[in-house]
Amino acid sequence: MTPELGCSKSLWRDLFAMGTLSNANRFLDLIEKAILSDHLELKWPLWKAFIVSYARPFTSNDDIGSISTKAIPGHLKDLHRSFTKARSILYGHTDPLETLEDGGQANQIAVTKSGDKIEILPLTLVPHDDEIPRAKELVSALIEDLRNRTKEGREHLIAQIKQKPDGDYLFPYPNLPKNQDVESGRREILTPAPHTTGHTDP
Repeated sequence: MTPELGCSKSLWRDLFAMGTLSNANRFLDLIEKAILSDHLELKWPLWKAFIVSYARPFTSNDDIGSISTKAIPGHLKDLHRSFTKARSILYGHTDPLETLEDGGQANQIAVTKSGDKIEILPLTLVPHDDEIPRAKELVSALIEDLRNRTKEGREHLIAQIKQKPDGDYLFPYPNLPKNQDVESGRREILTPAPHTTGHTDP
């Protein structure tokens, strides 16, 4: 893999992760609103949507890979593992107890053995409402880390379209050239999307 392609894939992965984690944060807000408005029947699908959105950047992908977990505070690592494992074992494949109305009855305990190491982790199909503040702290820490990681790449992309007409622009790989002085004869690295709008974010 060339350095250009490596940078490009890393930027795509981290920007994608920022989007899915932002969605996860919105689902937490909606869960809180459902609780306050006494629409408790909405909590089940919203928690499920949260877990799927949260875990998506951490799933195994040979082409892109998962994002870094270094930004996760130590006191939230157990919560992170419970969400990602719940997605992998329960939501990502089958939900054997999904038809139960009481989410508490659907809780399961996962035991993982790797050599001499045995990890026991409770999995919840519907996390307890008390976990919302910790979940928000977890998501915020990851988004802040991703925002810092993508700062240079985002600024580079913005510079490419600053003088362009309003519209949507697609950046094919590699979307981070080696330098600003692209050798003569090389095609332009960005082209307007077929259907443009007034949206100018890259």
